[in-house]
Amino acid sequence: MKKLFLAGCVGITLGLASITVVSHDSFATTTIAEQAVLQEGILKQQFTFDLALSATTEGKAQLIWQNGGQTHTTNADYQVGKLTGKVAFTQVGTWRLTKVVIGEETLTDLPDLSYQIWHSFAPTLTIANQTRYQGQSDYLTKVKAVDYDGTPLSFKETSKKPDVKKTGVYTITVSAKGKRETITKSFQLTIKSALTLNVKNITLMEGDRFDPKQAVTKATDALEGNLAVTTSSLNTKKTGTYTVTYTIKNKRGIQLAKKATVTVKAYDTVKSTQNLKWDGVIKTGSYTVFSRVENTKGAKAVKKASAVKGDIKITKKAVTSKNRTYYYITNHGWLEAKAVNVYNGIRSQKTLKWDAKVVKKNYNLYSKPWNTKGYKKLRSLNGYYQKDIKIIKCATTKRGTYYQIKSGNKTLGWVDHRAFSVYNGIRSQKKVNYSAQVRSKGRGLYSKPWNVKGYKKITKMSKYYHKHVTVVKEATTINGKYYQLKYNGKIIGWTDHRTFDQKQIKYRKVEDMLRKKYKGTNLGVYVQPVNGGYAASHNGKKTFVSASSGKLPVIWKTQKLINQGKLKPNKKIKYTHKINKIPHAYSRWGTGRLQSEAWEGRQYTADTILKYTIVHSDNQGTNMLAYYFANKNSDGFIREIEDIVGHKLNDFPFRMSAKDLTLIMREVYKEGGNAVKYLKKTEWDNVWIPRDLPVPVAHKIGFVDSYSNDVAIVYAKEPYVLTIMTNGRANVSNEISKISKDVYNILK
Repeated sequence: MKKLFLAGCVGITLGLASITVVSHDSFATTTIAEQAVLQEGILKQQFTFDLALSATTEGKAQLIWQNGGQTHTTNADYQVGKLTGKVAFTQVGTWRLTKVVIGEETLTDLPDLSYQIWHSFAPTLTIANQTRYQGQSDYLTKVKAVDYDGTPLSFKETSKKPDVKKTGVYTITVSAKGKRETITKSFQLTIKSALTLNVKNITLMEGDRFDPKQAVTKATDALEGNLAVTTSSLNTKKTGTYTVTYTIKNKRGIQLAKKATVTVKAYDTVKSTQNLKWDGVIKTGSYTVFSRVENTKGAKAVKKASAVKGDIKITKKAVTSKNRTYYYITNHGWLEAKAVNVYNGIRSQKTLKWDAKVVKKNYNLYSKPWNTKGYKKLRSLNGYYQKDIKIIKCATTKRGTYYQIKSGNKTLGWVDHRAFSVYNGIRSQKKVNYSAQVRSKGRGLYSKPWNVKGYKKITKMSKYYHKHVTVVKEATTINGKYYQLKYNGKIIGWTDHRTFDQKQIKYRKVEDMLRKKYKGTNLGVYVQPVNGGYAASHNGKKTFVSASSGKLPVIWKTQKLINQGKLKPNKKIKYTHKINKIPHAYSRWGTGRLQSEAWEGRQYTADTILKYTIVHSDNQGTNMLAYYFANKNSDGFIREIEDIVGHKLNDFPFRMSAKDLTLIMREVYKEGGNAVKYLKKTEWDNVWIPRDLPVPVAHKIGFVDSYSNDVAIVYAKEPYVLTIMTNGRANVSNEISKISKDVYNILK
């Protein structure tokens, strides 16, 4: 055990005994490390010290030690000639003897005695995970090493040197050797990519100068900033698509390369222009306004479309060789048509006195028909839901039909016609008196003809099923014919006339079969005798894309003019591109033969074009018939078709219902002639409706995208017209044939 001798020149009196320090040496602060190292909070070894003094007795003393603001007391023994103290406490720090207490006396004038306690003799190694960019090698700057007593130490890297030019995460190990022990620690070094190179695909016109800056959006080094870009060569004198390599390199020798596509295009040309007087507004601001038509030689970007504010004047239209359409905006320049909303013009407008009910929500009231110049949204129509209103005007634009409505004496505004159910007006009414047997359970009995203003449902006709009633009145509305009935001498109400005909039972069976066997709203079927009357319907009034089945109206009109003697079948008519620009024209690039053989001014007979339209479903043949014989699809012609189908056609002829097409085909059947003859010999006679039938069929198919339709006259014992319209049905060809055969098996 090591002893420390402390000298002093202080005397104290303890009770009857006197203690005097009799000798001293010059004494500096002494560290007793080897005895004062803690292991798990316990001193390795206690130590004692002796203080030479003069005493006449023996006894106990207290030693007061201080470490900053901390105080600790230990006991000591004094004897004749010395004071022996023992250090046995464990607080870490530097402790200094400040007082010796013997009895009631305190000795403070003491030699300098101190000792230290450490947790460990190991050095301290300070590290932290580091992040550097490629090429940076100063990743050890944050490492510090000191010995247990505070002496700075050197350290060395003991792990394999990382390749700082390569990105990745490396483990770095360093060690430091102290007086007594060695310490080793590891940290993570993350090397990040220093280079950023962002490139994009670009399009150049033939002969343009290639500037890499057009494709490079960012080329930087995290430490050096912007970098120069080098590229592979590119010849813009030849059109095509090229892959260009862009490369950057920093001063530390690190480089990065990326590839992008440069498309060199030939200049577009304008193949047609047209003067216009249209109003509109910018719809999509992301497009660019050009000094000339975009991609034509000399065209330069002027501004973004978003910079064009308010209403615009459209004075020219140009179509390029790539069939892209552009408008000239007065005082601005040329802009692709997709970016422009052209205000609708009002094609027709008439005054009405109709009663209707608001039956749909989420429609709005406008100051003018929607999308016509100057229109403004007024408010939602929802507040009038399920309420009766007056329709005082009807306006038709290319986008649809709109009603101006009134509630009480207040005019509310314009609304899309689809928000309303228009009450039927009674077109004709007469008194009759005959007996009939009720043969249908499902129809209703009403206080007035169905959907006439004020009508109310009384009961179901199932109450009178198989009973004989007297029909006392017949009334005709836009939706059909209704009978007023008397039973046991008492008027009981109105019902649909189809409640009675015995032959109608077959058609009810057809309806029942369709409902049970062919489910889904993406199928519309309507079947009716060629002479009218009873009918069977499965979603028959649901509108579908009619495709080429929509050519029936002009086929009917042409044959009717021939039958009336107003048109000679051998009349010569000229092909002109104008036929493709009339309202409701079919695409010139669809089915048919004329698109590959017709040129401006070539003449054909009316009968040839009628045949092409039917046999080959010729789109341009259809447009020629409409142009020459349907008054260019005039409103008058459309009204003739609406009179046939009994309602407004809002997207004629491209959207119709199975019922609409059935009614039109009935009219074609009535006209007969070459129209029906050609309908019996089309390019599609072995598919769809006629495929599995043992009787002759005259039909007109139509298909586009997911829509497939067939409208046919089936020459059964009692001929009927069958229309099948589909959208996205699986195995549609077989399904149409199966429906046709199932209907035939009931009606034959």
